[in-house]
Amino acid sequence: MKAIFSITIVLCAILISGCGGVNEKSPTAKKIEQVVRREAGMIFTMKTMTDFQWDRLFVFHPYESRRGIHEAIGIDFLKDDEIPDIVEERDCFLVFVKEGRVVEYFTYPRFKGDFEPLSEKTGGFSPEEAILEVVSRDNGRWKLIKSVGEN
Repeated sequence: MKAIFSITIVLCAILISGCGGVNEKSPTAKKIEQVVRREAGMIFTMKTMTDFQWDRLFVFHPYESRRGIHEAIGIDFLKDDEIPDIVEERDCFLVFVKEGRVVEYFTYPRFKGDFEPLSEKTGGFSPEEAILEVVSRDNGRWKLIKSVGEN
């Protein structure tokens, strides 16, 4: 009986640790969520969402591999246990870099605001380029985050 209880506890711990993304509770992610929640058409700059200095923002879509992330940024910074081999379908992955050093990164759940349209930009965004708009889809049930001026 003790063995079954112990196995149950271990399995629960594994399941709980596998849920959620990397650093989802970051202050930056919380600020973004507050803006996205407001209404479609909101325009915001990513530099107003951060309380740290950065010179590039990289956005990665679901299914991007850890290796692909490292190659795109040019920095091998993620540990094997931080994200699975790929970004999960439910998330986008945001990475902020300052002078060749990663200063912040987190997964952002797509149901809170889908950054996937921004993942197409090779080389990331500078703070001046990261002017973003919240666009509503499916009668307001899904919100896309797009670069201002993007169709």
